[in-house]
Parts: sequence; C-alpha cells; structure tokens
Amino acid sequence: CGNGFSGKLSITDITGRTIEIIHEGDFAAGENNYFFNAHAYASGLYIIKLESADIIQQQKIIIRNF
Repeated sequence: CGNGFSGKLSITDITGRTIEIIHEGDFAAGENNYFFNAHAYASGLYIIKLESADIIQQQKIIIRNF
C-alpha cells in the first residue's frame, strides 16, 4: 500500500478486551484522522491501540460522560 501500512486501530478496556475496531485495513502514509462516538462508552479508562505487522502503539485515554 505505497508508503503506508496495513493495520488495525481499536479501543480496548483496561482488561484488554476490544470494545470497538475503529479502522482495519490500509493506512495512508502521513497523518490519518478517525473519529469514534465516546458517548457510546461508560466513563472510565480506555486504551487506543494501533497495531501493524511491525509495531503496536498504545495510548491511554479517559472518557468522562456526564
């Protein structure tokens, strides 16, 4: 897929259970933007995970729904 890569962008709970797959497939080289509806989740700590054949990157996020 050119200079991009193939992978998966997902949200997991703190136990590692996948809550939602935001995107799975090809990612373009450079910046990519994806959106999800945080109101669909209970308030708490979640992990955004980007996985490819070569790397796994994770970022903790806090969702606060009032």
